[in-house]
Formats: sequence, C-alpha cells, structure tokens
Amino acid sequence: MLQQLEGAPLPFGELEARILPARVADFAPRMLDELGAMGELVWIGRGLIGAQDGRVTVVRRARAGLVVVPGELPADAGPVHRAIVDHLRTAGASFLVAIEAAVPGESREAVRAALWDLVWAGVVTNDTFAPLRSLRAKPSKRPGRTTRTSPGATFGGRWSLVAALVGGAVSPTQRAHAAATTLLERWGVLTREAALAEDVPGGFAALVPVLDAMEESGAVRRGYFVEGLSGRQYAPAGAVDRLRDDVDGGDAGVLALAAVDPANPWGATLPWPEATGGARPSRRSGASVVLVDGAVVLHVEARSGKVITFQNAGPHAVARALTHGLPQLAAALRRSFVVESVDGEKSILSRWAGVMEQAGIRRDYKGHVVTAAGAAVSVAVASATSETPVADG
Repeated sequence: MLQQLEGAPLPFGELEARILPARVADFAPRMLDELGAMGELVWIGRGLIGAQDGRVTVVRRARAGLVVVPGELPADAGPVHRAIVDHLRTAGASFLVAIEAAVPGESREAVRAALWDLVWAGVVTNDTFAPLRSLRAKPSKRPGRTTRTSPGATFGGRWSLVAALVGGAVSPTQRAHAAATTLLERWGVLTREAALAEDVPGGFAALVPVLDAMEESGAVRRGYFVEGLSGRQYAPAGAVDRLRDDVDGGDAGVLALAAVDPANPWGATLPWPEATGGARPSRRSGASVVLVDGAVVLHVEARSGKVITFQNAGPHAVARALTHGLPQLAAALRRSFVVESVDGEKSILSRWAGVMEQAGIRRDYKGHVVTAAGAAVSVAVASATSETPVADG
C-alpha cells in the first residue's frame, strides 16, 4: 500500500496517525521503524508545518534514485548549516553526538535547530522515524522531569545527506517515467489537475512524452474518462475497466478521511463544491472530510468542533455522513470530540441536531459528543429522508 503514497508530501502526524492506519490493518508506528531500520524505506522532509509537524515524502530505498530530488541549502543558511553538511559529506551517516562534535563552539540548541532547517529543506534525513515522532511528543508531567520536546528535538537514529540516497546519474526520461508510474498508481486516472496538485517538476507537460510512449506500448490508455477534468487523460487498462463497471456511480458507502489524504480528490484534482454559508474548506492538517458514495458531504475540524456541509449534498447524504461518518472519524482519531457548530450555527440549535441525537450522539452544553460507538444510525437515516429535518431543541 505504501507504493500508492510514494513521493506524496504529507504531514507526518497525519500519515502515521490516520493515513496509514486507514490502509494497513493493525498498523503500529513500529512498522515504519522496522522498515526504516531494514533499509527498505526512507523519508525526506518537504517543509515545516507549525512547530510540531512537517511534510515528508516516504519512498522505497530501491526507488529513491528515481523519485527523490535532493533539496538545496536554505537561503539563510549559515556556518552551522554548512558545517553539518560538510561533516555528513565527509563522514557519512552520523549520530547526533558526532554532528555536535563537528561544530565546536556552538550550542547544542543551535546545532539542532540548524539540523532541522536542513531536514525540512530536503537536504538531510534520518534512518529512523523517531526524530519526526519526537517533535509531536508532549512535555513530561512526571515530578522531577524537566525535559520537554521542542522544534529542536532530535531523538534517535543516524543522520545522512539526502543526496547520498540518489546514487548514480538518472536521466530526465527515467525520472519522468518513475513520476508517471507513481502518479498512475496513486490516482488511477492521471490528468493535468493531478500533476498540478502534486507539484510535479516541469508540470504535466514533462510527463506527456513518457505517457504517450506508454500508450503506444499498451501500458496505459488515453481518453476522456472523468468528466469535468482536462481532456488529456491517461489510465491503466484496469482502472478504465473499473470505471466502466461503476458507470452508475455505485455505492461506495460512507468514508471519513483526513482532508490531506491522497484518497480524497476534493480540493486537489476536483474543486470543492459550494459550502453552506459561504464557508471555505481546505486540505489542511487536522481537517477531515466525510464522503458519501464518493461525493464530499462534510468538512470537519474536530479540534475546533466545526462541521461544514456542502450545498449539493441532499439531506439523506448529510444524515448518513453525520451518523456514520462522524463516529468513523472518532474511531480514527481514537478519541471522542464535540461538534460545537454546523454551518456556523450552534450544533444544538442546528437543523441536524435531532438527526444526530436520534442516532445516539449525545448532546451536552457545548454541542454534540461524538464517540466511536455510533448507535441507532438506521433511525437517524430513516428520519433524514424528509427534505426538511427538524432540530430537536
């Protein structure tokens, strides 16, 4: 399943907590550590997000030379950054203590801060995922413990240059072919919009010659498979056959996803539908979407308790999303959360209050408490067949 995510820049917190568990049964973080320790997986930083997370791409080491493009020194790089790079270029993979020793006269904090600058610039990586995880660790509350994590946290593993992963020279054609096959694996149908969403170097035009060659060899088909997207579309034969089998839309059920998950096309290859009340959904870390039969119905921010519906979703779909999708989201988050507002209105006063409460979603003074154990959903869905659901209270 990792090959479908290969090369996609994703927030590490979402990748480990939600995106991989949605795909791998009984996923545990140690699985990533084991694959990293065996040398099968590597990660590359693609930019800091706030103070405790950042985007990373995860790739199979065997394909790193085709997929990975090493970053460059930050524009404001100073002597400490250069000393770290020089040390790793000369000594190779090194533990943190060796890196600190290679920059005498500088504080530990300065060295670690510079090291993380290089990580998020895509210049330096680590052979474990522990440093990324340490950024998100909470300060210890045990008596007598003063240690706490910070943006300079750097626990475990050996640090090395990303350039060392690339190995020998790779031609532009080889790199374009690797990018095309990766995107086809991820999206099923490769379009200009997908290349734009992935920020492919050179854009879609750089992939077209390779895709045309793949079409001539029979590896992919070219056509107009997805209405509403650009006309030049490519897809493997298997993907085309599945689209034809599902020409009536099928019933994909209710699915809660991280908004940044590549499996969510909305806000990436597909534009967001009009949100109720003029709200502006986005593919940001921490946000979620609920899809019903493949269409986006809810945008959820569990931390703030905000739920947005979309105008093109009928009441039956919204009810299914609320009563099935919200408990799914609580299960994925492994915690309950409170829906405080729906479409900018207090949840307990919204038109959907009665639907949620009949489904067993408990009401309290803040709003509606969603847990993983959704109850009596059939009652709520049945009541939602009315075009004008009535709020209870």
